[in-house]
Amino acid sequence: FVSRISVPAMRDAMMIREALERAAVRAAAACAGADDLAALRGLLVEQHALHEAGRLAAFHAADEVFHQTISEIAGHPNLWRVVRQEKAHVDRCRILSLPQPGRRAMVLSDHAAIVDAIASGDPEVAEKAMLAHLGKVLPSVAALVQAYPTYFEESPLSPEPPQASEPETQLHCDRQPPEPQPRRSKVAAAAKKGAS
Repeated sequence: FVSRISVPAMRDAMMIREALERAAVRAAAACAGADDLAALRGLLVEQHALHEAGRLAAFHAADEVFHQTISEIAGHPNLWRVVRQEKAHVDRCRILSLPQPGRRAMVLSDHAAIVDAIASGDPEVAEKAMLAHLGKVLPSVAALVQAYPTYFEESPLSPEPPQASEPETQLHCDRQPPEPQPRRSKVAAAAKKGAS
């Protein structure tokens, strides 16, 4: 029995991933040397060759190595280990999406932009490039839910495209805030206690 993909679990995993990877890419931009940039560019070449050969599983594995390498350049290799532990549902969707027309080319373009941003030495630019990349994951899930409905748990995810006013990463609060409770000051509570 293979469990269905949980969209709420994906949202949680992407929130964790975004927090950790934006920190990692900022640090990588601040400290990457020539050897680090050469390693990242070599991974881009390898991933491009895998894309051209249509080797989806190897392409996905190279994608993982790319992100892991950024954490290593940042000096925090354990960050990627934490991300990997949390993103099983995300990975299943990523693998489903790889055959989609243009998907792998988009990943390659995003990765090239991330490498260029790290090479710029500007943490802000690097963070923006990473967020632009990660922000495409959740919006692509709606199409997968429509294409493979039996692969997913029931979920309130709408198949409609995201609105321009929503955050770039599509991460948002899914619960209603609690009703505000009247606050009693300590002075009022003490006065009431003294009166009794």
